[in-house]
Amino acid sequence: MALVGTLKKRRQELPAQLLDMRARQVLSTTFAFTKDTMICSYVPKERKMVVLLSTKHRQPVVSEAAHQKPQVILDYNRCKGAVDNLDKVIGTYTCRRQTRRWPVTVFSRILDISTWNGFLVWTALNPGWEKKKKYRRRLFIVTLGKELIYPHMARRTRLPQADMARKRVMEAKAWAEQQPPAPQPTPAPQPPAVGLQPPIRQTRAAAKHAHAAAAAAAAAVVQTRGLCRTCPTAKRAKPGTSCTRCKRFVCKRCIQAIYCSECTI
Repeated sequence: MALVGTLKKRRQELPAQLLDMRARQVLSTTFAFTKDTMICSYVPKERKMVVLLSTKHRQPVVSEAAHQKPQVILDYNRCKGAVDNLDKVIGTYTCRRQTRRWPVTVFSRILDISTWNGFLVWTALNPGWEKKKKYRRRLFIVTLGKELIYPHMARRTRLPQADMARKRVMEAKAWAEQQPPAPQPTPAPQPPAVGLQPPIRQTRAAAKHAHAAAAAAAAAVVQTRGLCRTCPTAKRAKPGTSCTRCKRFVCKRCIQAIYCSECTI
């Protein structure tokens, strides 16, 4: 897969030699190469420059025709029709808004392309739908938007206070009542259990034994640090030393020799 496209001249990554137009002649081309990329700048007329990026072309090939265009521009012009046409049809009805957040821009672009693809599929399956109208794509977008939001509006239990909003919600509820009930999915058949016994009810003695075993396992965990049992509550530390007699944790302030202050009395 290769990439061929135009670049904006204000890109900071472009070398200055490609953008200098003072010593350039009309119909001249300047090339720049890296390991896997080629950039060329072409001057079609005075005070105008076109910059293209390509990962397909590796040689500075220029046409011998009168326009003296590089081969990368000829390939770009031959393949750019689909992209330009898509931009044209999307720009007619678009949900894009001016924003500084690029995720919103990408999401709006995805919505526009998805709407156009859905319109193509719908008209291919239903060629006679609104065929006499020239704005049937607009009708498709309006119908699609209503079908997407009406189920959510019809779920409202209370009507809004604004007159226009109340009218829209009532229209959505009327639309939902006219729709046929959605088919319920058929559950997949479960394979019969082989070699499994029915669960046995746990007796009270067994539950008590399991609880005792869990408590013993929890008590078996060795605790390495704990609160000092001698310090006041507000000044309690969390030492790792303990009294050799009572096995309670004692901080350095309260320990005397190897016993706590209570065990030395």
